Amino acid sequence: MTNLNLKIFFSVLAISAATSCSRIQFKDVSAASQIDPQKKAEPTPFPSKPLNYVFEKELPLQSKNESFIQDTALDNTITLTFRAKDSEGFNINNVKKEDLLVDENQKNISDFSLTQDQQNIGKKVDVVIVLDVTNSMEETIQLVKEKVSGFVHQLEAKKWNSTLCLVTFRDDTVQTCSRIVEDDPRTPQNENLDYFLGELAKAKTKPSGDWDENQLKGLIDASEKTPWRDNAQRVEVLMTNSTFSYAPQNRGDAGDKAPTYEETVSVLSRKQINLFTVAPKAAGYSKAFSPQWSALHEIRGGSYFNFQKMLSGSVPLDQIFNSIIDRLATDYKLTYSSNTNGLDSELPLAQRLSRIQFKNSNAGSITLVQQSADWPSGTPEMRKKWKLSSPVSRMGLQKIYVNGVLVSKTDYSLDNSELIFKKAPKSQAQISIVYDTLDLEQSLSQFSFDFKSEADLLHSRWFINDEIIESAKLNVHFDANSNVWKIDFSKLTENDLMNYKVFSDRKLKIRLITDSSAEESLQVKH
Repeated sequence: MTNLNLKIFFSVLAISAATSCSRIQFKDVSAASQIDPQKKAEPTPFPSKPLNYVFEKELPLQSKNESFIQDTALDNTITLTFRAKDSEGFNINNVKKEDLLVDENQKNISDFSLTQDQQNIGKKVDVVIVLDVTNSMEETIQLVKEKVSGFVHQLEAKKWNSTLCLVTFRDDTVQTCSRIVEDDPRTPQNENLDYFLGELAKAKTKPSGDWDENQLKGLIDASEKTPWRDNAQRVEVLMTNSTFSYAPQNRGDAGDKAPTYEETVSVLSRKQINLFTVAPKAAGYSKAFSPQWSALHEIRGGSYFNFQKMLSGSVPLDQIFNSIIDRLATDYKLTYSSNTNGLDSELPLAQRLSRIQFKNSNAGSITLVQQSADWPSGTPEMRKKWKLSSPVSRMGLQKIYVNGVLVSKTDYSLDNSELIFKKAPKSQAQISIVYDTLDLEQSLSQFSFDFKSEADLLHSRWFINDEIIESAKLNVHFDANSNVWKIDFSKLTENDLMNYKVFSDRKLKIRLITDSSAEESLQVKH
């Protein structure tokens, strides 16, 4: 090859590439760049094969780590108000936290507190005092008159809508409770208390034929003939200083009017009476009536008090009345936190299925009275979006961790460098993000270089990472003033970079093929 041909060969195909505005530089690793000028070439005026110029540059993407902390969630405390009854239907007033199993939407609640509602707002109780009016009870009647007023005021203080009524007996029932007089809250006096004290004042004691009175018949009449109010607790307080007659073994002066013990228990149970007895120490009062039957108060969920101790003052009548109050329906309040129990605090109350039950299924039943929440509609929504500090490619999110656990790519998306979770991470969650910035795309959009070539580069073939580039993707034009070809990558998009595997391979290899098999192809076309 002559010196002139060699000169033309290098001027056409040995391209001088100059970078105009980028920090990215390319190296010429083509076979042509390694031609030994001292070595003689074959005497052909043009190469018989296309000439390849390969410019390759490793482009490590700039990875960035960012961390965020989810907001502290507002606590959503749930309050459950409930009542408990035993297998006999009596209210239980000594439920303990360790007795209970609690769950919400079938998830166990282990961290909760339990208190008793001392207000019992809106509750009703009807108390019938079943009073022995034989001569020996004269002192007791006076004592009841003195103490019952304070008892009613205690019920009022506890917000119970309470009434008192009187039933008296000897060998037969003397007086039944014919009507319930309710207090009028619009007046300063208590109409029910006035009515009860008036009935008590009219009660007269008289002697009875024998020691045993007809207490059981008095309890039955009180249960069946009292006009109990709807939805009111029913309480009977038996006050007597004598044992009772009963059929068939001990009818006494009551004769055919003496009921059986079993009959009495049956009526008390059917009428759902809570029974308290102030009586002497005797079978059926302080101890079991028989091997088959417990004492009356034990069967009917009340308490027993020794009559003589009440008269002596060692067991004050106030204590007896206080016991009645304690044994009335108790409202329990159970509270738990959504946060501490790992629940969704944003869940509205209507979607919280809360259950309370006894660990021992034989202990009784629990009725949920009310359910409330600090945030009935759920706490304000936790953050789902985080703005990244640098632009990020659509495929540039490498790894995302929440509390050290890798998050699936299906659980988040990216919108204008804003990371969006499908479901907000939990309160105070640690969020760690590793991603590739868009520095590469920005750099390529600014990157350009010049070719001094007599080849028609508009019709040449270009490759990136061995993937051919559509001609429309490159900005190629000839600058007649400087007599050079100008090539830049400003038209490349993020999708192009992904198609050309720039992100996955983390490198940029550019290859140019010019067809030099015909002389006219080497002419610059204006």
